[in-house]
Amino acid sequence: MGNSGLIRRDFNNPLLTAISGIINADLPDDLSGDPVPICTYVVKDTPFPYITIGETELVDLWDCKDEAGEQVLVTVRVWTSQSIHGGPENANLIAGQLLTTLTTTDPDLTGDGFRVGHYRLFGSNITIQEKNDISSRLIQIVYFITDTQTVQ
Repeated sequence: MGNSGLIRRDFNNPLLTAISGIINADLPDDLSGDPVPICTYVVKDTPFPYITIGETELVDLWDCKDEAGEQVLVTVRVWTSQSIHGGPENANLIAGQLLTTLTTTDPDLTGDGFRVGHYRLFGSNITIQEKNDISSRLIQIVYFITDTQTVQ
């Protein structure tokens, strides 16, 4: 059974929707104690800090006798201003909270006909863009997703 198309690069796909739900259920706080919102669309004057979700990359596909699935890399970013809202320190705090939340809660995809077999932390990268007065933190996690219809 082929499995191409399990995951699409659309914010509304089951995995990204589940990740958004996990983060919304336990929004990280910034240095001032305010919850940091998730932004699906960022316009020029979006106030800092905020979180974006949605960059996905299909890392691997498998299809064997009793299971088919995908290995998907998901990227979550934290954005802050370097000159206001605590800058890099705020970004580090928010990213740390996000990382804890995302690595301790499995996305529930059973209603969509999929399940997350397991996940592993792929890595974390710090990017600071001085030119635009922006601090960002990049969190990447690999999820192993199987089609529950093929699981015996």
